[in-house]
Amino acid sequence: MCDSSPILPLSGSKSDIDAKLATMVASGYTNIPQGLVWGWRVLSPEAPFTDGRPYVTAGNRKIIVLMTDGANTYPDANNHNKSRYGAQGYGALGRLGTNYRSSGYVSEMNDKMLTVCANAKAQGIKIYTVAFRLDADPAAKSLLESCATEATTSFSAADGTALISVFERIGAELSKLRVAG
Repeated sequence: MCDSSPILPLSGSKSDIDAKLATMVASGYTNIPQGLVWGWRVLSPEAPFTDGRPYVTAGNRKIIVLMTDGANTYPDANNHNKSRYGAQGYGALGRLGTNYRSSGYVSEMNDKMLTVCANAKAQGIKIYTVAFRLDADPAAKSLLESCATEATTSFSAADGTALISVFERIGAELSKLRVAG
């Protein structure tokens, strides 16, 4: 589970972004807080990525668009490791609590996600959330709504057409911002 491709640092090159998107392949379990943290790290002026402007730079906006098509998942296992291997290591390490059941791991992940959301928003980062095909999972949708900066930055899309519409709406709002290099 450690075969993800490296993150593209901040880039103004549409072709670099398109090329990176073309290499992305979904695999493994859903770990929303991990994606959110890495998105924040890319925007940060601090290591491991240092391309982000300081948080207090006048006229600078930091924005995360967080989309998922699933709720957080982390499987338990009936072995000495207490889980399969994932981003938090093995369950026996206690990084996701000591419940050692999938439900306990997921609860810890959800709590961590909300903490990351609150901390990022406290740094002035605006968070848009998009729940894709999650109409049958009100708990996951509620988690995303809680993460969004405000109610107007939380979206739901039941299908591909609706997803395109959501991203067009987000894009229209963001295009009002001045993009500077």
